[in-house]
Amino acid sequence: MTVEISTDLPCAAALVMAPDDVEMPEGFSIRHICRDNRYVVVIGGNNVLTLKNTVDDILRCLKVVDALWRELADR
Repeated sequence: MTVEISTDLPCAAALVMAPDDVEMPEGFSIRHICRDNRYVVVIGGNNVLTLKNTVDDILRCLKVVDALWRELADR
């Protein structure tokens, strides 16, 4: 099973998001992609509950990163 989250954030957002992806469970993957100068994260795994929890975590982190990015852009 795979979930792809496309954002309006620039590709540099991967630098903020990637450090948490150190110890992945077996059969689980997170890929950080730059597509059309925008940050995309692709999460894959076989366990639906783990996948859901990871997507929830990433969305919470993206909400904070997006708010900070917008604040910095307004300065």
